[in-house]
Amino acid sequence: MALLAGVLILVAAFLTIGVGANVASLHTSDAAGDGLAEGFAMVFAIALWLSLGILLLVCAAADGFRDLSGAAMLIAFFVAVAGQVRALGILMSSQRRGVAGTALRLVTIAAPLLVIARAIWGTFSPVRASIPEPAGSWSTILLLALISLVPFAFPRAGVADRRSA
Repeated sequence: MALLAGVLILVAAFLTIGVGANVASLHTSDAAGDGLAEGFAMVFAIALWLSLGILLLVCAAADGFRDLSGAAMLIAFFVAVAGQVRALGILMSSQRRGVAGTALRLVTIAAPLLVIARAIWGTFSPVRASIPEPAGSWSTILLLALISLVPFAFPRAGVADRRSA
């Protein structure tokens, strides 16, 4: 079980790097390069969330969720998926710069990393024994949910463009 979790963690980490690299290169090239960056970012994001879902199932099989933390993580997981999809949509449709662009780019990287951190805490018993449950489980879930809600504070590019016209 730990070996499978370790492999999934590595796969998810590399896919997170792939999403982050493609998001960082959005709107820095010609139309073809931007299209490739968008396409690869979406493919990496889909593969990333599938691998994270499987990782959370492995975590659950290792008794990594106690009491209501499993239900809370399931809700936070779906909020994180929706938040990353929203952030990618906004970043792909507009050239967000400054604080908004940075916040949206960070969401695309931070949300999967928080899921990985929670899975590590729940799967590996030495980590679980060294970090208390409020810090290892609940704070990670809460932070994941909060970070994943950030993209919903920004209007979509088309809506902002129509308002200013």
